Amino acid sequence: MSKIKNKAEQIEEFLLTELQKRKYKAHDKLPSETKLCQTFEVSRVTARRCLHDLAEKGYIYSVKGGGSFVSEKASELLYNAPQNNSLKKIGVVFPHKIDFFKNLYQALQTEFTRSNFSHRFFFSTSIQEEKEAFRFFIRNKYDAIILSPNREYFDNNFRNFEMLNRNKIPYVIIGKPPDNIFCNAVYYDDIAGCIALVRELYFRKCKQIIHITSLYCDQEAVKERREGYLYGMKKFYPDCEKRIFNINQDNFQKDLSDFVRSFRGKLGIILHDNAEYMTIRNILDAAPSPYERMVVGFNAPPDVEGKEHISSIEHNIEYLAQKSVDLLSIRFFSRNSDEEITHSILKPQILLR
Repeated sequence: MSKIKNKAEQIEEFLLTELQKRKYKAHDKLPSETKLCQTFEVSRVTARRCLHDLAEKGYIYSVKGGGSFVSEKASELLYNAPQNNSLKKIGVVFPHKIDFFKNLYQALQTEFTRSNFSHRFFFSTSIQEEKEAFRFFIRNKYDAIILSPNREYFDNNFRNFEMLNRNKIPYVIIGKPPDNIFCNAVYYDDIAGCIALVRELYFRKCKQIIHITSLYCDQEAVKERREGYLYGMKKFYPDCEKRIFNINQDNFQKDLSDFVRSFRGKLGIILHDNAEYMTIRNILDAAPSPYERMVVGFNAPPDVEGKEHISSIEHNIEYLAQKSVDLLSIRFFSRNSDEEITHSILKPQILLR
């Protein structure tokens, strides 16, 4: 039987969790004794004992008449690695000018400002453009790079990463790295995300679920979402036929149209990306037989008025940016030593609309 934590231990656990989430940086002021008393309904003696214990362990320090503050040693105690104070200039390289990367860049800017980092940003739509961006960062002695490589060229662009490795430039990939690139990365679990969507449709009493995917999307994501769909169907719909339609195949429109015309009941549709909804909307609306449908997918759905109740797996972009900077500024790097590869895998969240 696990030990029940007393109030002081609960407060300490809460404050340490806030520090791990980087809600407070070194020398930031923590909630006052009065605030802790009100939040946790404890006496001032209990709140004071908690803060005293954290100070004794080195996480915080107190200023007489000023309150309690996060110590510089806190990150070393929490992450088993010191804050990388030499990190000043960060390069950013993204492959597409889509809303996801634009929003991610804005979130990174906030993190850079908070950490007092300067940065330079590039969009690269080809291997050569990515190479030129890397050369710029090496030539101008940037400390590290945050990037999301163009996955259409995964089989070839490992040479660009070899250039970074030779020059000992630390980098973090946002997204699951290809098999031939070993590096630190931050990404969402697409398999778990698609299983969650199947489960969502199951609890909303869909009779059948189909998956619409694409040949030209991120192939790693295509593979994992397909795997998640198949696993989810095996678990929640063991007796149902598994149907995957590829939006880029020549017979896609006919096959999907024939299926929805013959279907009876409540149909669940999982899109690889909600942006594909506009492609299938006319096919769905043209189906003469009355049926109910529910569309779910990855990323924010388009602003449309239709019959569907559209839900989505939406990645918390602010958290993604925060974890990327964490890997650079807290977990590693030292240019003179090899560091353990770290993959920070985030859990997706379904947002109902």
